Formats: sequence, C-alpha cells, structure tokens
Amino acid sequence: MSGAIPITGPQTDRARIAPVPDWVVHDPYDSPAAPEEIFVAGGRCMLLDDTQVDLVGPQRAWHGRYVERVMTNSGAERAAQFSVPFDPICETVEIHFVRVRRGDKVIDHAKPEAFEVFRRERSLERLVFDGRLTVHLVIPDVRPGDVVETSYTIIGGNPILRGKHAAWIAFEWGQAMMETRHRLRTRVDRPIHFRGVNGAPAPEVIEENGVIDRRWRAVRRPAVETEDLAPPWEISRAEIQFSEFDSWAEVANLFTPLYETDTALPDDLQEAVDMIAQSAASPAERAAEVLRFVQRSLRYLSLSIAEGGLQPRPIETAWTSRYGDCKDAARLYTAIARRVGLDACPALVNTRQGEGLNEWLPTASAFDHCIVRVIVDGRTYWLDPTRRNQEGALEHIYKAYYGWALPLAPGVEALAFMGPVKPDHTVDVKERIVFGPKPSSPATYEWRTTYSSWRADDLRERIANEGLGAVAKTYLRQLQDVWPGLVALEPMRFEDDPTNNRLTTIERYEIPAPWKRVEGGRVEFATKDYFISADLSDLPANGPRKRDVHLGRPREATRTVELELPVNWPSDGWNVAVEAPGALYETALQRDRKKKRLFTLTQRLRVERDTMPAADAPRYVELVAAMRKGSDVVITSATAGDAFAKSGPRANWLDALRLTFIVAVVLFAIVRLLGTG
Repeated sequence: MSGAIPITGPQTDRARIAPVPDWVVHDPYDSPAAPEEIFVAGGRCMLLDDTQVDLVGPQRAWHGRYVERVMTNSGAERAAQFSVPFDPICETVEIHFVRVRRGDKVIDHAKPEAFEVFRRERSLERLVFDGRLTVHLVIPDVRPGDVVETSYTIIGGNPILRGKHAAWIAFEWGQAMMETRHRLRTRVDRPIHFRGVNGAPAPEVIEENGVIDRRWRAVRRPAVETEDLAPPWEISRAEIQFSEFDSWAEVANLFTPLYETDTALPDDLQEAVDMIAQSAASPAERAAEVLRFVQRSLRYLSLSIAEGGLQPRPIETAWTSRYGDCKDAARLYTAIARRVGLDACPALVNTRQGEGLNEWLPTASAFDHCIVRVIVDGRTYWLDPTRRNQEGALEHIYKAYYGWALPLAPGVEALAFMGPVKPDHTVDVKERIVFGPKPSSPATYEWRTTYSSWRADDLRERIANEGLGAVAKTYLRQLQDVWPGLVALEPMRFEDDPTNNRLTTIERYEIPAPWKRVEGGRVEFATKDYFISADLSDLPANGPRKRDVHLGRPREATRTVELELPVNWPSDGWNVAVEAPGALYETALQRDRKKKRLFTLTQRLRVERDTMPAADAPRYVELVAAMRKGSDVVITSATAGDAFAKSGPRANWLDALRLTFIVAVVLFAIVRLLGTG
C-alpha cells in the first residue's frame, strides 16, 4: 500500500505502518470524562469497539478500532499493551495509529522502531503450533484520564477457504461497553447470510455504486455474565453470525477433497493393513483394530500453520514422521479402514459448541476437531483416533460425541446427529469394612473398583505412563490423608478385561486406629466417597435462571459399602430416591437378615441426558445437596474404657447413625414428594 513503512522484525514484509484505508469510516464516539460506574471495570472504561470488514477488494480486509479511557494506574497497565496476532503466511497487518489523547493533546506512538514482532505459540502446551506472529507495542506514558485509541487492518486469509467470509461479531461482553459497531461492505453480486441472536441490533443498509454497506450499532450495553453450569453451546450474549456459505453441502465439498485417500500407501504401512485384514475377521473387529493401530502409531503434534490448520498432511508424511494432529489421524484411519472393506470417512466436529451447530448458518469455521465416522452392519460409530489406548470390542469402545458432525464424504448435504447417547456405567465401587471388637482394635478396609468406558481408558493410560507402583502409591496417600497410619496389607492388584473395556483395582488396607475420639467420651468413624458425591458441581442460588443446567455426558456411577460392626444393633435402615429431570440419586441402608451385624449402604447416580431445564434448577440444587449429605456413613458410639457401651441411650450405634443422616433423610423425602407432582 502507498505510504506503508515496514516494521522491524521477522516477516517484516507482512507487518507495516500504513495510513487508514480509504474505505474505512471513523465516526465520532461518546467520551465522558467521568463515565458511570457500570461502565468501568479493571480500571478502564471501554468507549468503542469498532470492526469493519471489506469484501469489495481482491482480498478480505478486517479493520479494528478500539478506544478506552484509563481510570486508574491499574487500568493504565492494561491499556498500555497493544497486540495484534496474524498469520504471516497468508495475512498482512497494517498499523494505522496508536494514540494517547490527554485533554487537547494527541500523541501517536505508531513508529516502526517502537514495535516488536515475535512468535508466541499460545497452545504450545497442547502440542499445537500455528506459526502466528504478534505485533506488540508497550505504549509509553499512559496515565489515568487518558484515552487510548488504536487502529489496524488485517488483509488476507487462509487460501483453503477460497476467500469465503465467515465470522461471529459480539455486541455484548463480560464488561459493559459504551458502544459497539460493526460494518460490512460487499458487492451486490456477492450475497452473504447473517443472523442475530439475543437482541443483536438490526443493520442500517446503504446501497451505492454496486456496493452494499451494512452497519450495526449497539450503545450502552451492560456486562452479561455467563450463568454457572450453562451449556457451553448456548449463546448468552447478543451476537451476529456471518457466512458466505449457502449450505453444509458446500462446506463438505470444500473439505472432502483435502482428505483424499486413494494414493498408494508406503510399503510397511500396507503390510500392516494386510495383517489387520487377515487377523480381524468381522467388520466390527477391523474397525476396532484400525482404531488401535492408528492410536499406537501416531503421537500427537499439530502443525497448524496456514493451510495446515485446515487440511491434513499427506498420508506418507504423517506415517513416516509418526506424528500428526486430529486431521492426520482421521485421514490415516480412513485410508486404512477403506482398504480393509469398511465404510469410513473423516468427520468435522466442534468440541465445545457442537450440540448447537444445527442452529448455525453453514460455515467452514464451525469446527475445531476431526474424528471419523465408520458404519458397521448398518450402525454408525464415531471414533476419535487421537485418544490413547482404547480397548474393547467396538461396542464397548468409548465413542466420541459432540452433538452434530459434518461427515466428509461424497453426497453429504447436512450435518449428522451423533446421538442419542446412552449412559455409560463408568464406575462401580465395592467397599467392605470389618471392625475389631474394641475401639482400639484395627479395622480392615477393602476396595474393589471397576472402571469402564473412558474411565478405564484413562486409568490404563495413567498406568502406562506412571507405572503400577506409582499409581498404587497415589491411591495410598489419598487414603492416608483421611486415615493417618493406614497401611496396605497387600500390593494393589489390577484385573483387566479389555474385551469389555473394564479395568478393576483391588485394594486391601488396615487402619490401626479407625475410631476418632469426639466429645462426651464417644468415638466416631466415617467412610470416604471418592466417586459420587463430587460428580455434579454446586450451583449457586442466584435468583431465577435463564439457561439450562449442564449435566455433562450421560453416565452412571454406583457404590456399595458393607460395614461389619462389632455388636449386633437393630436398625430399620432406609431407601430413598431423589429425582430431578435427567438425573437420579438413590441411597439405601439395609441390615443383612442373617448376619445381623452386617449393614450395607448403596448409592447410585444416573445422569440420563446432558441438560436439565432452567426451571428445574432448584431441583438440581436439592439433588446435589442430597448427594453431599448422603454420600458417607458416619458412625458414633459411646464407650466404656476400651469397649463399646452396650446399654444406655448413647450406646445404640444405629440410632446414632440415623441421627447423623436424619437431615439428609428428611431432605430426600421432601425432594421425592416434590418430584411426584
């Protein structure tokens, strides 16, 4: 561009100082010296967020102009940091000005020598390299009362998208905004789709000389806070989605050729494919074996630089390097699966907002992950080759689920629903506690915990990485935090049933001094629930709720605790259920009819679906409260020296046990009555 001055640093031809483009409009904005308190956060007042997009020129140009008033020294620290990230392979960034207004004085700090250009990989810890650069400036001498105004334009975009525009523009934020603007310039022969949600403003439209100029404006919007446990796919703020794609079929047609699998495979890979074909007889066995083969063969590393962020590398490249990202793994799985006679294809998903994709306009920017779809005997399976060490027959392998997916196969015209999802029984805990005859006698505590589905996968991965001994020590330390002095009576054992994808841990401990002395010469013992009581998160009661409550993926967990007491004590026990839409918690205490000193506590949590209606949030709160109060058995008893008292009102263990749980039992009963209305 005429008048552009390069910025010193790497890729200097892609970062420069330049005048404001002719097509950009900078209208005045309101700048009160003493803004209302509601608009001040973090020592700053956000006066203007102005974005403008031009689709009339040969490349997309995205212009940003941001204005804020500094209210405190803390706000000055934040306002003095100016950064613009960009992709140096396919984008150019032009800085127009970085101004500080102090009264009638205007100081522009946009000088080439003042900026730094550096590479900052923001997802390095997740083994993702995107190659983006950041133009950065620490603005000198910013003070309370100053107005900081910045302006820049990013030109270009990923060539894979063929110049198609797609974006989400927000008009509400977690911080109150004095004014938000968005502008879009298009040719009349270049149609674009857009839709607003949650009270987004309507556009002002100007058409002149074959150009449509649309402008949106929102003024004095308060901060919008996201409700706790709101479904991540639900949009809670005023936003507008833009897309030039006419259909999901167009998006599928854009990406499907990038995952072509007809090229010849390397010789050693072809040998492995032949072995899978020979050793796995049925289609289901082949689908599972191909999955494990890819998971074992590729370590995860994503080189998402320019086109690499949207298309996989060649199969031979991924195979010979033995690393790749989700796109590489999906392409490799598909290539192998098709060669062993399976109907497979890659599928694009959104790991956070996937359950809401069916309400989006079709767009190529909707996805952040790639998995595979394989159809076996008429049934569809969604598999993730980037997971690790998934065992089990195909029906028992933990399946990917993100709501809606876009299969990349010829003829695809719409998103595919990935559900419904049945609850996985992920954990079953069986505990047995045998007490000695006296308060000073040791107790044995046995655990048998069976993990299934993703829990079994995760534990296998942990054992593979840390070793059996390290995992056993971690379990032991957790128990010793509750019962100091606890010792293992035998090494922890593991029983693996890979076909059914179950992994069982067997533990046996001795607690030398199980009884804790409490007031009044009494002793107390409490079990410890590590699995059910904390499964659902607390939900603060903040008045009427707007959003549904997110419960997470459907699942089931069960727990059984057997307590063999020193003396025979009578008890009627209880059997209580707390139910809310989509979730059920049950607990029961029973005495064995033959072994009168044996009591069994059972617990069960079942989550049937991933959300609960907002109107039922109070029932969710009651259910979680019941889980917290009814998760552990707390036993108290009076003592006489080093013996348990056998007479008197304080000596009845199960009376004390009932008293410990009476609040929870009353709550359970109330909730159950409410739930029958």
